[in-house]
Amino acid sequence: MPVDQETHALPSPWKEFLSELDDMLTEPVELHCIGGFVLTLFYGLPRTTGDIDYYTAIPPNLDLDAMAGQGSALHGKHKVWLHRVGVANLPEDYTTRLSEMASGQFKRLKILAPDAYDCILSKLERASPKDRDDADYLFRSQKLDAQVLRDRYKNEVRHKSHWKDRMARSDARALDRHLHGTAVTSELQAKQQFKVLQFVLSIGTKQRRLDPMSSIPPIRYWLAECKISIR
Repeated sequence: MPVDQETHALPSPWKEFLSELDDMLTEPVELHCIGGFVLTLFYGLPRTTGDIDYYTAIPPNLDLDAMAGQGSALHGKHKVWLHRVGVANLPEDYTTRLSEMASGQFKRLKILAPDAYDCILSKLERASPKDRDDADYLFRSQKLDAQVLRDRYKNEVRHKSHWKDRMARSDARALDRHLHGTAVTSELQAKQQFKVLQFVLSIGTKQRRLDPMSSIPPIRYWLAECKISIR
């Protein structure tokens, strides 16, 4: 379960940094946060981080980068900063599942974190080794349900236009042909698609013991094992 936000005050320097940012605001502001800050302070991952990654801010017209971004006066004072994430893709209805961090600790600022399933799916766009490790930590520590994760991917991520366009260019057979040495339209595109699919389909299954970046099995093997279709 996430850390109890009712009794858990933010540690330094986050408390001081966000309190000063809160004092600078003239209206209520929501930050939809992801990344290491959420994993560490909301989900208990034993890791340090120097910034707060946020996916969106409401209202969107504030110059938060000038107020608290890298190079700002607040950054210079507290050595931490806000960072607007450019590479992320949250599920369609993630806002209905947000939870408040540091509830009641600020006057105008509201820090919101996605649920654990949405945190995992937010990492698909980049899908770095650290992202996969973080996803694995979330899955195990929060005792998630693999089927819920796959269903949310199918219902709220896969059909979004960004992913639909990517998937439409190469179906499962094309990926399978690529893995067996037959060229497809874009080799790099096929590799990236497969990496993303493998990441999602393998979470919570015994196949996680395989290194997803080393020996990649055929796509049809994964689909058969996970009982899911990407079409």
